[in-house]
Amino acid sequence: MALLGEAIVEEWLNRSGYFTIRGIKLGIHEMDILAVRLKNGHPTELRHIECQISFKAVSWITPATAEMQRTGWKPYSTKPRPNEVISKCVSVWIEKKFLMPEKHKMRQRLCSGEWSKELVLGKAKYQIEIDELQKQGIQIIRFEDVLRSLMCKGEVISRAVGGDIFELMNWLSNIDMND
Repeated sequence: MALLGEAIVEEWLNRSGYFTIRGIKLGIHEMDILAVRLKNGHPTELRHIECQISFKAVSWITPATAEMQRTGWKPYSTKPRPNEVISKCVSVWIEKKFLMPEKHKMRQRLCSGEWSKELVLGKAKYQIEIDELQKQGIQIIRFEDVLRSLMCKGEVISRAVGGDIFELMNWLSNIDMND
């Protein structure tokens, strides 16, 4: 689902007038989507978007820290976490996904300025984790809102590369499976 979800998010951004780059590799790390909106040839919005799109939330979004794992926690154990542990897990995840110096350098090489930190999210098991992500500066975008937006007309661009995927989804949603 990861690549399909990213393609749909990229389509949503393209239809909203953003130029996008998806899947930038930096060694073993990756940036899901970078999006830039231009006005009169100058960047007006810079967005770094990570995607975690699940339809069945079974675990935490952020893995247990290395310290926790050394004491026996599995990275995505569903066990409840104390608040201070949730905060630390979120901080480590944000560092890895958005704040690594290599990622900062790459974003600045592409377009200098202040890049947003956003997470497109499907289902999540623990609201407390989402609250902590927001508290630490991550803008949460619900995948269902992305899909709703794609259903509306009036975009800057009516169709981009991921349009075939979305058109197929629309077509399938209107099929009577009993025919």
